[in-house]
Amino acid sequence: MIKINLLPNKRALEQKAAQLQLGAVVCVLAFTFVGLWFAGHSFGKDLESTQAKVSELQGEKRALAAEVAEIARLNKQEEELERKLALIQKLERGKKGPVRLLDDIARAGSKRVWLRSIEEKEGGRIELKGRAMANIDIADFLDKLSKSSQLRQVELGDVTQLEEDGVLLYQYDIGAVVAGGSLE
Repeated sequence: MIKINLLPNKRALEQKAAQLQLGAVVCVLAFTFVGLWFAGHSFGKDLESTQAKVSELQGEKRALAAEVAEIARLNKQEEELERKLALIQKLERGKKGPVRLLDDIARAGSKRVWLRSIEEKEGGRIELKGRAMANIDIADFLDKLSKSSQLRQVELGDVTQLEEDGVLLYQYDIGAVVAGGSLE
């Protein structure tokens, strides 16, 4: 009689177990590759999105750089205008001072006293040189100058007598300090 062994033998069991293990490894590798593909695809999209954001931010940076340059130009222009305005204000103040001073000197004078020169010295000092008909005319002129709001420390310098075209005259020097410190 023929004996048929229907029970699997050991070798067949080992082959079947090896096939199952190989199938499991192939499945794990397939799932790993699929997972890596999805991760790569996702990272690629993230990379594209990040590159688009970087590109957008660089465009904004260029636009802002132009605005910063415009702001710097405007600030420089503002400083220049402020400097010009300060100069104009200084000139306007200087324009009024000498006019008032000359007006006070003219009001202090008389027909018997006249000026030959006005000279500005250092420290806001001025020197008046002129001629008068008599010493009393010089004294009156000096007194009126002393009362001027534009002058301080009005002092009589040299007075000399001279004759010009047969007329006896007195030549004088008067020193004073301008109230504002200078004629400007």
